[in-house]
Formats: sequence, structure tokens, C-alpha cells
Amino acid sequence: SVVFLEGERHGLVKFRTSTTPGGVWIYCRALLHEDSKPEAYKMLKSYLAQKRTQTSLNQYYPIFTEVQVAEKRDKSKLLAAFVISEDSNSKYTYCVGYEQRDRGFQDVLKGQVTFPEKVLAIHNAISMLNYVEPRNYDHAKSYPDWPEWKAAIDDEVNSIVTKKVVRPIDKEDIPKDKKIVGSTMVSKLKLNADGTIDKYKVRIAAQGFSQVYGSDFDETFSPVARLESTRIVLVLSLIFQLMAHHVDVKTAFLNSDLKHKIYMRLPKGITINGKEYVELLKSLYGLRQASHDWYELQESFILAYDKRFKKSEVDPCVYIIITDELIVIIDTHVDDYIVATNSEDWYTAFFKAFGERFEVKDLGLVSHLLQMAIDWAPDGKSLTITQSRNVNALAEKHGLVGCKTIQTPMEKGLSLEPAAVCDASLPFRELLGSLLWIARCTRPDIMYAVIYLARFSACYDSQHFAALKRILRYLVTTIDKGLTYTPKLIGKAEKASRVKIEIKMYTDSDWASDKNDRKSFSGSVVFINDCAVSWLSRKQVTVALSSVEAEYMALSDSTRETLYAVSLLEEFFEVKKPIPILIDNKGAGYIAENYVNNNRTKHISVRFHFVRQYIQSKLIELFHIPTAENVADIFTKALDPASFLKLASMLLRVKR
Repeated sequence: SVVFLEGERHGLVKFRTSTTPGGVWIYCRALLHEDSKPEAYKMLKSYLAQKRTQTSLNQYYPIFTEVQVAEKRDKSKLLAAFVISEDSNSKYTYCVGYEQRDRGFQDVLKGQVTFPEKVLAIHNAISMLNYVEPRNYDHAKSYPDWPEWKAAIDDEVNSIVTKKVVRPIDKEDIPKDKKIVGSTMVSKLKLNADGTIDKYKVRIAAQGFSQVYGSDFDETFSPVARLESTRIVLVLSLIFQLMAHHVDVKTAFLNSDLKHKIYMRLPKGITINGKEYVELLKSLYGLRQASHDWYELQESFILAYDKRFKKSEVDPCVYIIITDELIVIIDTHVDDYIVATNSEDWYTAFFKAFGERFEVKDLGLVSHLLQMAIDWAPDGKSLTITQSRNVNALAEKHGLVGCKTIQTPMEKGLSLEPAAVCDASLPFRELLGSLLWIARCTRPDIMYAVIYLARFSACYDSQHFAALKRILRYLVTTIDKGLTYTPKLIGKAEKASRVKIEIKMYTDSDWASDKNDRKSFSGSVVFINDCAVSWLSRKQVTVALSSVEAEYMALSDSTRETLYAVSLLEEFFEVKKPIPILIDNKGAGYIAENYVNNNRTKHISVRFHFVRQYIQSKLIELFHIPTAENVADIFTKALDPASFLKLASMLLRVKR
């Protein structure tokens, strides 16, 4: 006795309201399209009435209909709103949410609401925050958007068949001494940078945990580019005015030939030529050796395509060509590539050859990578890296949309104790991991607060979770902020091989700041041509007996971060030396520069003295700066709003 609605279909619709400026995806099981007539809305009401009497659903079922609401005192004044619930037994029939932020929600009389001629109505809706991708084939069949998932499954099967990844066989054809590897279906709803749906994606993945070492696999390690390297590549793209293309390899792992005989059972519900078992001829997602084999294959292609390519010894996922006429920098992230070059002709030829060997897609100027949105200035001289979509999703998930603004991520002087009893019901670790990724990628200004709270990941309660949510509140307040890169550009007449890259580093510490074990914090940030590319916030491994000792240990930790950037750049470019190290403690600088060895320093571990040899060799040089100008101070302690905002603007390179 179900009344089918006019134009009924299943889908996902995004709603933007005053309380959800980033939008909320709504998963719809019944949808009236934009051309529906008012009569269709009556059918919807009838349908809802039946559902209410036949199921346990309450009468406040969501409708989400855009309407005009007349004010009580002045009925000629109409306000735009959304009907979010209906109660026919109440005097106030509808609950509406106004688009104007300050009006919020209100229960209104039926006569106050005017419906448009064309009605968009949704029922049985679930927020995208609760949308869970199907676990397996049978689970996917129960989804209203099953046709989309079925198409994604068929596309995956076609890929592995077309690429001759498997050979369908009967179970009887598998040698009895060979272990059969299981497999599973992995589904993912891929979103664009703005949160819109990109595509439904399904992968058939082998259950690598069932493989046997020596029989099914040998080598498994494969490197990925460090985040610091990726940021350095983006900075170099600006400095040398390169076009940074984003290239994606489709079903990358399916291109590598296997070195072992592996037999696999397909996921339940999926067959190839009517058979449930296959022999793997090429690598497949989930295999222990899959990423290792793909890395070797793509590297062999890159190095063979142009013999001028040199692989970085510091980061094996960076490949560079540099001559007086040509610059090419390739940064690899498994199947995502940044190809930055000053020659469109070279890139066109490379992409054509790459496409002939693998199935690739040119995504244009890199704008979305590793959950980071990269916004290039129209003139190509600057860019901003943000993660607004991640922040919006976290805010909606934890109920912080439209929250009260806050100036700092952590209260100054905050000192927490480990919880006596861990409250495992709180999503502390989940939120912590999400914030740590944001801190590592685009928001170094929250790094100290996240690292401080990470120590309580095994013993937390509501007090710790509240401190963690404060960080998220700060991100919501400053959602449009991110890393802004505006480096000094080279002149067109200058040769790339002769340009000197400028590096500088700030270092600082906070002595005995941990009230529990009295250990100090080290902090540092490395700038390349005034662009922050690497930062550090870390508790020191031993207790420092003085502030000078803590600063000296921080100097050693920070120098290691600087050496990574120096080593990577020096392989291909010229670096301006000595590299300035900016420190606000004269005593620590004196110990480093003069080989001080007395009763107050004789106990310092040898591992911290290595900084002396780099000072002696003129690779680095120490300069004293006032504490108020030391950007690294933001990585060592929670600051007052004025100090924090000043240093955060210096760090992110944004106007206050």
C-alpha cells in the first residue's frame, strides 16, 4: 500500500543552510524533482501519513522543503526558509529553519507558510555524515543507490579483465599445496575538494594477511614522498614559474607483473566468466608486494623515458631534470603525480608516452592532493593550501557548526593530568588523528596543541576531549586560513642552475613545561624563500637542567629538520650559505659555537653536539632574535591571543 511519488528516484543531494555553510550531503530514498507540481506534495503527505501509521517513525519526519514564511505582525513580509518537520496534530504545523543566520528555527502556523509552484521535497533522509560505504556485495544491494555501486563493481571487474590481471579457473585446477588467498570488496564514495560527489569507486582487494612469505611474496617496502618534499616542490614551482600538472594513474597496481604464483577466491557475489576462483597474473590491491612492484615499475618508466632524469637520494619519490633551458620536477604519491615543468611541449610528449604505457588522466593544474586544496593566484605567483572541507566535515560530525569563535587553539597555562579512568566512549583518538593530519599538512599553528593532547591518547576523559574540541573550534573560526606561499621569483633571464635558494630556520624551546615529568618542548620551522615547508613540535627525550640546556637540545633537533631541506635541494640546486638559524637564547648559541665544556655542560649527550660541526663547516650560522619575533615559539607552548595571532600570521604568511 505504498504510494509512489512522481519522478521518484534515489540519490544524494547537498543542502546549504545558514548553519551548514559548507553544505550537508543528504542521502535520499525518495526525491521529488524540481519540476514537481503541488499535487505531488499532497501525495508525499499521504505517503508520510501511511509510513507514520505503519512504522515506528515519529511524526517529526524531515521534509526539507523550501518555502516562504510570513511574519505574524506583517504578513506582507516573506522570509525564505526550509520546512524541516511537520506535526499535523499541533497548532504550529511546521518547524522551519530560516536562511538568515540570526533567526534560527521556529514553529509556525500552517497559514504562515507559502509553498512554491515547484516543490522539492525529501523524506526518509540521512545525513551524509552517517553515510557508510557498503561492506560487501550483498550489503551494497540493499542500498538505494545500488545501481551506482553496481556500475562501479562492473567497472572494477572490467579493469582487471581488460588488463589481464587474472585468469578464471576452477577450484580443482589449483594445486593442493598452494594456499588460496581470500579477497574482499572495498568501496569508497569519492568527493571533490568542494565536497561534491566525484565518483563511486570499488576495488577488489586481496587479503594479503593470508599470504605466505617466500611462497607468495618477498619484498614489500615502497616509499612515498614526504609532505615536506611536496611542499618544497610547490614552492619551487612558484620560484621558477613552472606549470604544476596533476596526473592520476587509474588502477595503478594492476600494471605490475607478479613474480609468484598466487591463487585467489573472488569476493562473495562477484564472478568472472561464472567462476569464483582466479589465478593472479599481475599485482592486485591488498597483496603484500603490490605497492613495491608498482613503485619499481613506474620508476623504471620515468628514468627510461628521459635519461636526464635524476632520482633524489634524499627522497626517492622525487625526480628532477634541470638544465639552462628545461626544468622538470616529478613528485610521486603512489598513483598521484605532480609534474612541474617550464616546457609544455615536454609535458605533452611525456603525458602521451605515459598514457600509452598506463591508463592515466590529466587533472590539470594541481588543485586537490592528499585532502589538501591548492588555490593558485591568477598570476601564478602565489598559492594557498587549505583543508576547509576536512574542517567542515569534522565540525558537522562533532556538532561545532556555527560555534562561538575563539582566537587560540589552546588555553594559555593549560595543564592536564592523565585520566584515572579512560572514557572509551568518547571519539578522542578519532578526532585527534584527524587534527594531527591537518596540523601536519596545512595548519602548523595548531601543531603544539595537538601534540600536547596526543600524550593522553591512552588515558583521556571529557576534560581532554573538551580541550581537543577547542582546537576544532579554532579551526572553524579560521577555516579560510592555510599556508600561503608568495616566494621571491627568479627573473626570466636567470638560469635555474645558478639561482641560490634561500633557507632559514627558527628554533625555540620551553623549559620543563611538562608538569608531570618536567621535560621540555622543542619547536622549529624551516622557511624556503620565506615559505614554511617543515615544522617540528616535540617533547625532548631527557630532562634539561636549565633553560640554556633545553635550548641547546632544541637547536640540535631543529638542525636535523633543516638538513633534510638542504640535502634535498643541494642535489639539484645551489643553496645560499651559511644558512641562518634564528635563536632567542644567547647561552645555547655560545655553547654551540665555542665548544663549551664545563660542570654545567659536561653531562649533555653526545647526540646533541653534532650541530657544532655544521657551524664549524659554515653550513649554518646562528643569529639571536627577540623572543617576540621567534616564530618557533608557537610550537613550544600555548600563548596569549595577542602573541599567538602575531606569530601565526608570520607562520602562515597571512594578513592579520
